[in-house]
Amino acid sequence: MLLQSPILLHLYPNLLEIEWHEGYCTLSLPYLGYFPLYIMQLLEKYSEEVEVLKEEVKDMLVLDHQVGAEKMVLIDALERLGVSYLFQKEIEELLENMFPKFEEYSRVFHDNLFMVSLHFRVFRQHGYDLSSGN
Repeated sequence: MLLQSPILLHLYPNLLEIEWHEGYCTLSLPYLGYFPLYIMQLLEKYSEEVEVLKEEVKDMLVLDHQVGAEKMVLIDALERLGVSYLFQKEIEELLENMFPKFEEYSRVFHDNLFMVSLHFRVFRQHGYDLSSGN
């Protein structure tokens, strides 16, 4: 099966091949020469950028310059993007610290249905026992 890379598709549509196995895949570069070196440099550059961005997100989760509501929106965004597994430890610690203060948060934005429901949903998804009643 060929990887259809949007960046390289118009120039080199058959550059990379992916072989799918049960639960994982292998990537092979059938062409030798300039292209694998270019691709490896590109992957290295992107992986360095990803590491920098991961550290920025960890700082956003750990540092206290944001209020609880902003952090809860960040957690929700990370989960919706499918990258929350990269920050699981930080998210669990944050929720553990935020859960005892949930009643205080719910009083602050009692008229903001979005924030109350977001807190409720995220806490419930992470196994915290919240009553849907008063």
